[in-house]
Amino acid sequence: MKLKDILDIVFEDMEAHTMKFEPNKVYTNEIYKTFKLNEEAAKLNLVIMVGLPGSGKSTFIKKLPNPVVCSADHYFEKGGEYKFDVTKLSEAHRQCMNKAHDNMLMKKPTVVIDNTNLNDKERLPYEDMAEKLGYKIIYVVFEPNKQDIKKLAQRNLHGVDAAKLEIMSKKFRPPSGEKGKIIYK
Repeated sequence: MKLKDILDIVFEDMEAHTMKFEPNKVYTNEIYKTFKLNEEAAKLNLVIMVGLPGSGKSTFIKKLPNPVVCSADHYFEKGGEYKFDVTKLSEAHRQCMNKAHDNMLMKKPTVVIDNTNLNDKERLPYEDMAEKLGYKIIYVVFEPNKQDIKKLAQRNLHGVDAAKLEIMSKKFRPPSGEKGKIIYK
């Protein structure tokens, strides 16, 4: 079964209110057990995507109903084109954090951080924001697989080559689950 078909089933189940989320449970590779957004929508959720470029983070987000998506990549998108400039990366992340903070202040129900968020240091500012503003944290983790590095290099939209992806994969540290719910993809 293709990922798209599985996601369609998940979101149909969510809309029908048939899925129940079990708090403090770590879910593994069974997408039909993902969190139930219609049940969680009454709460405030910060969804932190975790994974290498090309792993499926943005594709997964497209299936979520009405999320506010915060991404450093948005800073580099001008007129429908993506033009990355490493010298502006800090500003891009600052803009992403500001957007997340502003939307959490407005109490938007689902705010998504669509960056790589490969380790605790990268996730910490968002976790702190969530804690201060009363948001529950949900991590959606796309664990790196060395066999897939070449595939990810071909698939990612930002031209990140296999050598750089290999370096990035070594920085990967999954969240512990102490600060929120974890869903492994």
